[in-house]
Amino acid sequence: MELYLGLPSKIARSKRELFDTIRDRVWSRITGWNEKFLSQAGKEVLIKSVIQAISTYAMGCFKLPITLLNEIQGMVSKFWWSNKGNRKIHWLKWQKLCTSKLNGGVGFRQLSLFNKAMLAKQLWRLLKRPDSLLGKVLRARYFPHGDVFSAKLGFRPSFTWRSLLSAQHLFAAGCRWKVGSGSSIRIWSDPWIPRPRTFKPISPVRQPGGPRTVDELIDPISKDWDEAKVEESFLPIDRDVILSIPISLSGGEDSIIWHYSANGIFTVRSAYHLACELEDDATCSDRSDDHNWWRKLWQAPVPGKVKIFIWRACLNILPTSSNLNRRIPESSLACPHCADEEEDTFHALFLCHFARQVWGLSNLGTDMTHKRTQSLVTWLSHVAASIERKPFGLFLCLCWTLWWCRNSSLMKGNCLSPAQAVCYTIRYFEAFLKQNCEETVNRLPTSPPSWSAPPPGQVKINFDGAMLDNTLAMGIGIVARDDCGRVLAWYQRGLRKSLTVKWLKHGQLERPSNSLLDRGGHPSSLKEIVWS
Repeated sequence: MELYLGLPSKIARSKRELFDTIRDRVWSRITGWNEKFLSQAGKEVLIKSVIQAISTYAMGCFKLPITLLNEIQGMVSKFWWSNKGNRKIHWLKWQKLCTSKLNGGVGFRQLSLFNKAMLAKQLWRLLKRPDSLLGKVLRARYFPHGDVFSAKLGFRPSFTWRSLLSAQHLFAAGCRWKVGSGSSIRIWSDPWIPRPRTFKPISPVRQPGGPRTVDELIDPISKDWDEAKVEESFLPIDRDVILSIPISLSGGEDSIIWHYSANGIFTVRSAYHLACELEDDATCSDRSDDHNWWRKLWQAPVPGKVKIFIWRACLNILPTSSNLNRRIPESSLACPHCADEEEDTFHALFLCHFARQVWGLSNLGTDMTHKRTQSLVTWLSHVAASIERKPFGLFLCLCWTLWWCRNSSLMKGNCLSPAQAVCYTIRYFEAFLKQNCEETVNRLPTSPPSWSAPPPGQVKINFDGAMLDNTLAMGIGIVARDDCGRVLAWYQRGLRKSLTVKWLKHGQLERPSNSLLDRGGHPSSLKEIVWS
């Protein structure tokens, strides 16, 4: 098969055979590392940075066959759970592994959704670069009188066009209009209100002869919203959002932006996250409510393998005797250490007599008695909140040591004493902190950042926005300074609370900034913008 830049130059009838080279490359990477000892944390890095990146270039051009993607995901899943190439139990389904770390997953990619996000990037390029060679060819062939949102499959479409159109729904779900003059935006049918997911008004059409385009809601004299018309035409749930939308004083052209990035420019990352959210909504998938706990775990000052171990403990997917008995009924339920009680995650880490001795010698200064009425995540969240960051890291490492001692006792028939386990963990944790701190110190800046002057003859704009959590108060502030640091003008404004701080900072900038520069006698083009 003839290839160009790693992709097939000719599309045959069998799409699966075209991309078998991708599967073979993934397989060669996996088999090359199977014989080497890697912790699951090491495998996580390898999967994310190497294995899942192999197909990225092809995904940006074509929709890969779902059977191929499923086969690649199967190989990756087997590699993640296996040990030196030996097949092991898959304790968690792949979809759960692909959820974000803040939702209880590991953050692996769902390849089919990532494929859509990569193809949506090409649709963005067609939208923003219609005069490119590809844009001219596809527009003339498939949508000569429309745009990428209304384009259809057409007669005998090419594989390239079929691939791009498979991401049309995702692309449309993330795009909306940015209000300029408002003359191009239809009020009731176009997406223009910055509120997911439809970006359209919830209010019913109240007056058959009422406003039809957004410019009819704008006062032509003040160049701001006509509040009377807005209140007359929309319900309060729409009215508050509409009145907070900034309008350009210059009445620029309406433009389509990507809602899920702060600057309105499409990113594959935000498109992939949107695809995952749409998939979760469609399948009614449960989402974790323990974001604070997961954030503390993944940011804890401990090695990656310790984080992965605690993650498995929280999801109850450690190979304890009780978990193994569910899958292998003839296996024993007894604890390998004490042989007195049934071993589950709580017992192995906190209730076993060996674990109690270790916690008694640890001197962490917190009650390590777990209440059976609490979930492990709830109790660990309480522990994380009751001790400092460094002792919390030692606590997590002790949990990992207890499991290591348990496995050593089960497989080799011997393990460390409780005192030896505590001493070993302390030395291990302190060595990790020392190495980690040395690397961190080397990256610190030599001096704190300060305001820097713009080039001579130019104006720098510093801008910030904020909101109060418990009130409806939100606002923006802007200051314009020249190259000598002299304040030319300043601006502040209170706003209705309906949007995020990111959108507040970026979306509210143009109108007051241009006004400041006009009042200061400077051209109304911003040479440099700095977010405070």
